[in-house]
Amino acid sequence: MLYSPAVNMPAAEPKVVVAHREDLWWLLAEACQLEHMIMCQYLFAEWTLKDKSDGLTDEQSARIEGWRGVLRGIGTYDSDVVRGAGETAASLADKLAAHVPAELRSR
Repeated sequence: MLYSPAVNMPAAEPKVVVAHREDLWWLLAEACQLEHMIMCQYLFAEWTLKDKSDGLTDEQSARIEGWRGVLRGIGTYDSDVVRGAGETAASLADKLAAHVPAELRSR
């Protein structure tokens, strides 16, 4: 159950129906794109944090290094998710291609 603060009430999460392999492949491709965008945001945030050369104190620099490690960890996790979803989508695409008649396959 989701919560919608705009109307101050619970909102039902929409059901996702996967009726065919093509639907699953499309959903996996969408998930890959979304996770890739999220990963890029975390990695950009990590790379753009200031460091000691920007005039930070030792305490500030140490705290930012901690943040950098957290952001790198999240970005790494997201890259693993993208890889897993991509491998699953590729495997599914191979299975879909096997059902296409030979005369319709691209050469």
